[in-house]
Amino acid sequence: MIKFLNEKTQKMSAALMTGAMVGTFGDIGDAAAKGVKEYSEALSDKVAPATEIVAFMSYMGGFVLSALGIVGLKNHVENPSQHPMKNGLAKLGFGGILLALPPLVEAMQGTGDTGSSEIQMKAFGAGGITGG
Repeated sequence: MIKFLNEKTQKMSAALMTGAMVGTFGDIGDAAAKGVKEYSEALSDKVAPATEIVAFMSYMGGFVLSALGIVGLKNHVENPSQHPMKNGLAKLGFGGILLALPPLVEAMQGTGDTGSSEIQMKAFGAGGITGG
């Protein structure tokens, strides 16, 4: 029964991933007709909801793992021989990583955006940084 469920789950996840890829990247043939800028803007508009879903899942997983980590540490305090501290600390640490992931990704995405289409070059000379 479990083997049957595993096969069904794998087929469903493969179908969902295929559908998501076709839905997101299905109009790649239009790239030749459009400019690269228009195509990349259209693609980023299609991918934006996926990043929000990943951020939501990261926050929820972080909250759950953090709560389980706190409960694991509480169990260790009550009965150290049955509940090792490493389990609670691992859950707490991974929960913190998941909670920090969306703001870190947003900061990395914002770092590359200069706000203009021109590349700002600065020359570093003997007198310091000069505009150029």
